[in-house]
Amino acid sequence: MNDNNYISQIQQEYEKINCRWLKLHRMIALSSAIVSLAMEIIMFFLLNSMNGGITASPVIYLAKYIFTPCALNIIFLILIYFGTRNQITPMRVREYVVSLCFVAICFSLFFIHNIFSALYLLFAIPIMMTTVYGNYLLTTITAAASLLALTAGELWITWDPDKVSVLNSEDAFVNFLISIIILTGFYSASLVVIHFERQKNQASITKELERYQMHQELLTDRLTGLYNRTALQEAFNDLETKRLLDTCRLVMVDIDNFKTINDTLGHLKGDECLIAFSSILKERCAPHPVYRFGGDEICILFQGISLDQTLAICRESNQSLEDYCAQTLAGLPISASFGVACGRPDLSLYELLKNADTALYESKKQKGSISVYQ
Repeated sequence: MNDNNYISQIQQEYEKINCRWLKLHRMIALSSAIVSLAMEIIMFFLLNSMNGGITASPVIYLAKYIFTPCALNIIFLILIYFGTRNQITPMRVREYVVSLCFVAICFSLFFIHNIFSALYLLFAIPIMMTTVYGNYLLTTITAAASLLALTAGELWITWDPDKVSVLNSEDAFVNFLISIIILTGFYSASLVVIHFERQKNQASITKELERYQMHQELLTDRLTGLYNRTALQEAFNDLETKRLLDTCRLVMVDIDNFKTINDTLGHLKGDECLIAFSSILKERCAPHPVYRFGGDEICILFQGISLDQTLAICRESNQSLEDYCAQTLAGLPISASFGVACGRPDLSLYELLKNADTALYESKKQKGSISVYQ
C-alpha cells in the first residue's frame, strides 16, 4: 500500500465520522420538530386554562400554531428522509439537504412565534452544527439561509397579530439588528473553528503518515525493496490470529548458482541480479506479498488462488529470471528453485515454514525445478 492509499484510508475514516454526525444531525432535526410540537400542545392547554390567555378562538389557535408548523415540519422531515436515505447520493449533497432543511424547521418555528425575541438564537444552531463537516461553503450557505430566514420572518411575514413590526418599534428594530450581528459573529466564529479543525486534521494525517512510513521502512528490505523477515513474521501472526493459515500457500525461492555470480562477476552484479529477480517476483506475484527471507532466499505468501495457479506463477518467474540472466550475465546458467508448502488447519507457523524449506531443499537437487511438499 503506497502513501496515497494510506491517506485515502485516513480520509475514509473521517468520512465515516461525518456519516455518523449526519445521522445525529438528522435525529436532532427530527427531535426539534417533535419537541416543538409537544411544547405547542402544552402551551395550548396552559393558555387555555388561563383567563384571557388565548385571544383567538381555539380552532384558529390550533390551526395557526399547531397544525401549520406541524405540517411544515413534516414536509421538511420528508425532504430530509428522501434526500439522505439513498447511500448512492453523494455525502456532500446529503449534508446540504439536512443542514438547509434544519434551517427551514427553525424558520417555521420562528416566523410563527416571532413575538418571542429569544427565538432569534434558533438560527445559531443549524450554523453551529455544520462546523463538524469542515466545509466552508456549507457553513456559509447555511448562515446565509439563516440570515435570510430571520429577515423574512421579521420584515415580510406577520403571523401573530400581537407582534409589533420591527419597522414600527425602535426597541424591536434594535433587537433585530443585534440578532443579525450576533448570527454574523456566530458564523465568523464557525469559520474560525473549521479552519483550526482542518489544521488539526491535516496535522493528524501528517503524523499518521510519518508513523506509517517509519513502520514501512522497518518492514522493507533496503536492497531489494521487498518486505523483510519482520514483515513475514507479522503476516504469519495476522494469519494465525484470523485462523487463515489453512487458506495460504508459502513458497520459498532460492537463486541457483548465485555464489557463481558473486565469484565470477562480483558482488555488485550479484546485487543487480537479486534486485532484478525481486522486481520480477513482485510483478508476477502481485497482489500477493513477497519477502526477502535472507541472502538470496525469498518467500511468497499466496492466498485465494489454486495450487496450479501458484505453480504457473513460479514457472513464469523462473523463465523471466533465466531470460534476464541470459541477456545480462554473460550466459551464466542461472535459474531459481521453488519449494511450495500448503497450509492446513493442523499446521503451526513453524511447521509451514519448515515444510516449504524441505520442499525447497528437494527442488535444489534439480536446479530450476519446483517441489511441492507432500
